[in-house]
Amino acid sequence: MQNAVTLQGLCTGLEQFGLPGAIPNLNEQRFVAWNAIFLGQTGFSESEINMLNVGTTVVLSDSTILELGGTEKYSPGLIPCVVRTALGLSVLPGYIQRSQDGFARLILRPTQSISESEFRYWELVGREKERIRIRQIFHDDVFSPSLTAVFAIAAAKESTNAAEQTEFLQSASDLLTSTFEVVGAALEGKKSADLPRAHRLIE
Repeated sequence: MQNAVTLQGLCTGLEQFGLPGAIPNLNEQRFVAWNAIFLGQTGFSESEINMLNVGTTVVLSDSTILELGGTEKYSPGLIPCVVRTALGLSVLPGYIQRSQDGFARLILRPTQSISESEFRYWELVGREKERIRIRQIFHDDVFSPSLTAVFAIAAAKESTNAAEQTEFLQSASDLLTSTFEVVGAALEGKKSADLPRAHRLIE
């Protein structure tokens, strides 16, 4: 059993990183520790949070995690949840993790500039996905046909047959034209499945 000083220290540690946190005792269905940021975001006072029932304040898809129980209720990872605020007119997103001794760690997502931070996060994700997509397109649809076109031009130079030279050069021209279309489509943001497949001309 963890003492109140230790539990409060955990919440204070979260506060140093700007994270609103609280620790409920699920066996007693009450909050036993919290930090000032948690109170500020939820709107509860010290006296109010002392009287809150955890099961009616914290909502998640599997409500059994908040019920009385022992190690069978242990959750090794963070579980998404929402916390009802003081006025009951809104909820705050967060995560909860239950320990084997019946306590839980509850962390709210910081609300300060959250829309801006999420935008930056998804902007970075989208940028990285786009970089990977274009690299894959160049690998699959540009490099191979371009190399084949080079070989076709080399073959045309070595050939002494005019008909073969024309055929090789026409093949190289078709490959390069299709490759340029692929590059243009990639820059326009089309998916690989919608792009002209230059390598089909190789067959």
